[in-house]
Amino acid sequence: MTQWPNPFSREGADPSPRPENSAAGPGDTGSESWPSYPSSNPYPPAPYPPAQSPAPTSPYGPAPYGSNPYAAAAYGYTPANHPQAVASLVMGVVGLVICSYVGIAAFIVGGRARKEILAQPQRYSGLGMATAGWIMGIIGIVLAVLTTLFFIIGFSGGWDR
Repeated sequence: MTQWPNPFSREGADPSPRPENSAAGPGDTGSESWPSYPSSNPYPPAPYPPAQSPAPTSPYGPAPYGSNPYAAAAYGYTPANHPQAVASLVMGVVGLVICSYVGIAAFIVGGRARKEILAQPQRYSGLGMATAGWIMGIIGIVLAVLTTLFFIIGFSGGWDR
Protein backbone atom coordinates (compact mmCIF):
# COMPACT_ATOMS: atom_id res chain seq x y z
CA MET A 1 0.00 0.00 0.00
CA THR A 2 1.43 3.32 -0.99
CA GLN A 3 1.36 6.18 1.42
CA TRP A 4 0.46 9.68 0.33
CA PRO A 5 3.18 12.26 0.85
CA ASN A 6 2.78 14.67 3.72
CA PRO A 7 2.03 18.08 2.17
CA PHE A 8 3.43 19.88 5.21
CA SER A 9 6.72 18.02 5.25
CA ARG A 10 9.80 19.76 3.84
CA GLU A 11 11.92 16.64 3.64
CA GLY A 12 13.81 16.62 0.40
CA ALA A 13 12.35 19.95 -0.67
CA ASP A 14 14.44 22.49 -2.50
CA PRO A 15 15.09 25.41 -0.12
CA SER A 16 14.81 27.87 -2.99
CA PRO A 17 11.30 29.00 -3.94
CA ARG A 18 9.71 27.56 -7.04
CA PRO A 19 10.21 29.79 -10.04
CA GLU A 20 7.12 31.48 -11.47
CA ASN A 21 7.97 30.76 -15.09
CA SER A 22 8.61 27.07 -14.60
CA ALA A 23 7.50 24.89 -17.48
CA ALA A 24 6.61 22.07 -15.15
CA GLY A 25 2.89 21.31 -14.99
CA PRO A 26 0.89 20.22 -12.01
CA GLY A 27 1.44 16.52 -12.67
CA ASP A 28 5.05 16.81 -13.83
CA THR A 29 7.59 15.09 -11.59
CA GLY A 30 10.66 16.81 -12.90
CA SER A 31 13.84 17.55 -11.07
CA GLU A 32 12.04 19.53 -8.45
CA SER A 33 11.12 17.76 -5.27
CA TRP A 34 7.67 19.25 -4.75
CA PRO A 35 5.09 16.53 -4.15
CA SER A 36 2.54 15.91 -6.84
CA TYR A 37 -1.13 15.27 -6.16
CA PRO A 38 -3.85 13.67 -8.22
CA SER A 39 -5.63 16.16 -10.44
CA SER A 40 -9.15 14.95 -9.68
CA ASN A 41 -10.85 15.26 -6.31
CA PRO A 42 -11.82 11.79 -4.99
CA TYR A 43 -14.64 13.40 -2.99
CA PRO A 44 -16.85 15.52 -5.21
CA PRO A 45 -18.77 18.30 -3.49
CA ALA A 46 -22.20 17.37 -2.22
CA PRO A 47 -25.09 18.83 -4.18
CA TYR A 48 -27.26 21.48 -2.58
CA PRO A 49 -30.45 20.19 -0.94
CA PRO A 50 -33.54 20.58 -3.09
CA ALA A 51 -35.55 23.73 -2.62
CA GLN A 52 -38.53 23.25 -0.35
CA SER A 53 -41.92 23.96 -1.72
CA PRO A 54 -43.76 26.88 -0.12
CA ALA A 55 -46.37 26.21 2.55
CA PRO A 56 -49.72 25.11 1.23
CA THR A 57 -52.06 27.99 0.61
CA SER A 58 -55.40 28.33 2.29
CA PRO A 59 -58.62 28.58 0.29
CA TYR A 60 -59.36 31.68 2.41
CA GLY A 61 -56.32 33.57 1.19
CA PRO A 62 -52.82 34.03 2.53
CA ALA A 63 -52.19 34.18 6.25
CA PRO A 64 -51.16 37.55 7.69
CA TYR A 65 -47.46 38.19 8.00
CA GLY A 66 -45.86 36.29 10.86
CA SER A 67 -48.90 34.24 11.80
CA ASN A 68 -48.50 30.55 12.34
CA PRO A 69 -51.48 28.46 13.43
CA TYR A 70 -49.18 25.91 15.05
CA ALA A 71 -47.12 28.41 17.04
CA ALA A 72 -47.23 28.84 20.80
CA ALA A 73 -49.09 31.63 22.58
CA ALA A 74 -47.93 35.24 22.37
CA TYR A 75 -45.37 35.05 25.17
CA GLY A 76 -44.75 31.32 24.99
CA TYR A 77 -46.82 30.41 28.03
CA THR A 78 -50.07 31.22 29.71
CA PRO A 79 -50.05 32.90 33.11
CA ALA A 80 -50.51 30.60 36.09
CA ASN A 81 -53.19 31.03 38.73
CA HIS A 82 -52.05 33.04 41.70
CA PRO A 83 -51.72 30.61 44.64
CA GLN A 84 -53.28 33.10 47.08
CA ALA A 85 -56.32 33.41 44.78
CA VAL A 86 -57.05 29.72 45.22
CA ALA A 87 -56.43 29.97 48.98
CA SER A 88 -58.77 32.95 49.34
CA LEU A 89 -61.51 31.11 47.44
CA VAL A 90 -61.15 28.05 49.66
CA MET A 91 -61.11 30.16 52.83
CA GLY A 92 -64.16 32.10 51.62
CA VAL A 93 -66.14 28.89 51.12
CA VAL A 94 -65.02 27.56 54.52
CA GLY A 95 -65.97 30.94 56.05
CA LEU A 96 -69.49 30.72 54.66
CA VAL A 97 -70.15 27.04 55.35
CA ILE A 98 -68.24 26.08 58.51
CA CYS A 99 -66.81 29.00 60.49
CA SER A 100 -67.56 32.59 59.61
CA TYR A 101 -64.39 33.84 61.35
CA VAL A 102 -62.28 32.31 58.57
CA GLY A 103 -63.86 34.99 56.34
CA ILE A 104 -61.48 37.54 57.89
CA ALA A 105 -58.49 35.64 56.50
CA ALA A 106 -60.26 35.18 53.14
CA PHE A 107 -60.85 38.95 52.95
CA ILE A 108 -57.18 39.76 53.68
CA VAL A 109 -55.65 37.09 51.43
CA GLY A 110 -58.13 37.79 48.60
CA GLY A 111 -57.37 41.51 48.69
CA ARG A 112 -53.62 40.90 48.58
CA ALA A 113 -53.98 38.43 45.70
CA ARG A 114 -56.16 40.89 43.73
CA LYS A 115 -53.53 43.63 44.10
CA GLU A 116 -50.71 41.35 42.92
CA ILE A 117 -52.73 40.01 39.97
CA LEU A 118 -53.69 43.52 38.85
CA ALA A 119 -50.07 44.67 39.21
CA GLN A 120 -48.69 41.78 37.10
CA PRO A 121 -51.39 40.50 34.70
CA GLN A 122 -48.78 38.93 32.40
CA ARG A 123 -47.53 36.73 35.25
CA TYR A 124 -50.67 35.78 37.19
CA SER A 125 -54.25 34.88 36.40
CA GLY A 126 -57.11 34.03 38.75
CA LEU A 127 -58.57 37.47 39.34
CA GLY A 128 -62.08 35.99 39.43
CA MET A 129 -61.15 33.47 42.12
CA ALA A 130 -59.43 36.14 44.20
CA THR A 131 -62.44 38.45 43.87
CA ALA A 132 -64.86 35.65 44.78
CA GLY A 133 -62.79 34.78 47.86
CA TRP A 134 -62.60 38.46 48.78
CA ILE A 135 -66.38 38.92 48.49
CA MET A 136 -67.07 35.72 50.44
CA GLY A 137 -64.65 37.06 53.04
CA ILE A 138 -66.73 40.24 53.32
CA ILE A 139 -69.90 38.14 53.75
CA GLY A 140 -68.08 35.98 56.31
CA ILE A 141 -67.00 39.08 58.27
CA VAL A 142 -70.59 40.34 58.33
CA LEU A 143 -71.79 36.93 59.53
CA ALA A 144 -69.02 36.82 62.16
CA VAL A 145 -69.99 40.27 63.48
CA LEU A 146 -73.68 39.32 63.61
CA THR A 147 -72.89 36.03 65.34
CA THR A 148 -70.67 37.79 67.87
CA LEU A 149 -73.35 40.41 68.60
CA PHE A 150 -75.96 37.66 68.96
CA PHE A 151 -73.88 35.83 71.57
CA ILE A 152 -72.87 39.01 73.43
CA ILE A 153 -76.48 40.18 73.70
CA GLY A 154 -77.64 36.66 74.58
CA PHE A 155 -75.09 36.10 77.37
CA SER A 156 -75.51 39.57 78.82
CA GLY A 157 -79.16 38.82 79.56
CA GLY A 158 -80.66 41.10 76.96
CA TRP A 159 -83.34 38.52 76.05
CA ASP A 160 -84.33 37.46 79.56
CA ARG A 161 -87.63 39.28 79.62
